[in-house]
Amino acid sequence: MKENYFFLKIIILFIFLLLFSFPSLASTSLPGDFCGPMGDPTPDGKVDFNDLMVFATAYGSETGDPNWNSLCDICGYLGDPDPDGQVNFDDLMVFATNYGKVCLTTWTVMVYMDGDNTLDYYAWDDLSEIESIGSSSEINIVTQVDLYNSCSGTYRYFVTGAEQGSTYPLYPNDIVQALPEQNMADPAVLNNFINWGINNYPADHYILILWNHGGGWREENIFTKGIIVDDTSNDFLTMAELVQGLENIEEPIDIIGFDACLMQMAEVYYEIGSSVTTTSPPGYGIGSEESEWGDGWPYDLILADLISNPSMSESTLCETIVNNYISYCGSIGTLSALYFSPEITQSTEVLNAIDSFANALINSAYQTEINLARSSAQSYSSADYKDFYDFAQIIKNDVLDCQSEAQTIMDLINTVVISEAHTGFSVDNSHGLSIYLIDSPAEYDSSYDLLQFAIDTQWDEFLQSGERVLTGTR
Repeated sequence: MKENYFFLKIIILFIFLLLFSFPSLASTSLPGDFCGPMGDPTPDGKVDFNDLMVFATAYGSETGDPNWNSLCDICGYLGDPDPDGQVNFDDLMVFATNYGKVCLTTWTVMVYMDGDNTLDYYAWDDLSEIESIGSSSEINIVTQVDLYNSCSGTYRYFVTGAEQGSTYPLYPNDIVQALPEQNMADPAVLNNFINWGINNYPADHYILILWNHGGGWREENIFTKGIIVDDTSNDFLTMAELVQGLENIEEPIDIIGFDACLMQMAEVYYEIGSSVTTTSPPGYGIGSEESEWGDGWPYDLILADLISNPSMSESTLCETIVNNYISYCGSIGTLSALYFSPEITQSTEVLNAIDSFANALINSAYQTEINLARSSAQSYSSADYKDFYDFAQIIKNDVLDCQSEAQTIMDLINTVVISEAHTGFSVDNSHGLSIYLIDSPAEYDSSYDLLQFAIDTQWDEFLQSGERVLTGTR
């Protein structure tokens, strides 16, 4: 008899759920999320069949009854928010309204951590920083970690702040998927990680951090190459392959971060912003004009700030990362954040500004001054990468027939760079965005022609104009 009564309650509940509930997403905690899969007492952000079974068991009970469950006492009479000590029809109505909903966290942080190279040690060091904070109910933190010599295979972690294990791979309790050795420089592997993170850890906003060596836009014939160097596979991501990895993702990425050297370049962001056509490209980008120091970003500081203020906006999170990195890094460092939405990267105004500047430089009567500006603008450990604003500023000051075009470039950079910080005398003239700027045309790398930036603008024509000159100093 009791079993029949129990199943009758289930049938009644299903009827109400079918009548009153519609699967949807919610951005706050959900009344009715009593448990996780198979009755796990930890809520999982979903109101589903597992919660239904808990509610059915408690339905009709009062405080002190054997089946009483205080979590199921969602409200009082006619939806009064104060529980009344009974699990009854009023609670059923609230439960039915929320059935099928998924509670979205505010941010999902996805770190694509390629330690399959000389950065093996630093991968574990940064994972330890990330684990020292861990996810919260409003912040998901997931990583994919690939190593070189400490252990084999590739591991996906949902970071909870688990205790460190005694052997590699560390933090075994947080490993949610162990994969065979992955080529992290394969665009399909990057794409799979992004979609896995989005599908399994949905949120209102997403930040993707590419963690590895970086060499700006560089192609294979240059020693310092692209980004995501995978030594086991003897491979790396070109800019075109990076774009492939960002295409066909389930949800837009709000911020892309490069915890890697030399990636904060006009060419990099133009490639991403103008080429990702199947889904929306990221709206913000964070990276360094200069080489980064070995420890990279201070993930414990960054994530602690995000956990304490999970509702922070994209621009605030960008600024938080920039400031934390500069306050933490060694004696020399640069980091900046850009807003590079399609209306900027794909706008006629931007292309016209770059073309007008390039053509004015090509046709200027002051070639000696331009040559000096090319060689004396703020440069970085890759000497061919120079601060775009600093170059334009020198041109404005010294080249009389290019002043208005230079000012337009400076204004454009001030618009897109939303946060910038640097430390160290050698990078004192940094403004947040670098560009490929060789001292003379004899140094031009023809692989630059493959970039969308070179295809769409006159910048490559400028780089190949003029005469070979001696390097000057500022």
